[in-house]
Amino acid sequence: MTLRIDSEHFTVDEHRLTEEWVEHPSRVLYYAQLTAYAQKKLDKARRHDEVLRANLSLAVRRNPEQFGLQKTTEGLIEAVIESDDEVQESARTIISLKNELDLAKAAISALESKKKALECIVQLHATSYFATPRSPKPSSDYRAAGTKPKKRESED
Repeated sequence: MTLRIDSEHFTVDEHRLTEEWVEHPSRVLYYAQLTAYAQKKLDKARRHDEVLRANLSLAVRRNPEQFGLQKTTEGLIEAVIESDDEVQESARTIISLKNELDLAKAAISALESKKKALECIVQLHATSYFATPRSPKPSSDYRAAGTKPKKRESED
């Protein structure tokens, strides 16, 4: 599974609200699965990095001369490990996978924002916010609804 983020998944088409709501759960699931997969890849890469560093540390301790060292100190061992090409490549991989995970989490967050936007738009529709204005009904008597006309006194 590769990280593929489609910006269309995060826009709201207010003219297709029903379709937006129907599609939303499957989009959330898709990005949740991407997030889980990215987390798994990152965890595996971190574990690989730990094993790589441990094996290199053991190799330096057993044969310091092979690494150009006359004595072994923790600082020197760490310097050998950090300067190793394979360890540096592992670090680059971890950084890349961390970025992929962050993007997947950002997609989940964006879908939460979309959900809130959909809820608000539906609420606005429910309160007739988008209704077109209507002209008042023609009437010769503009008194308040439910009131009776006043009786006129005769002028005799």
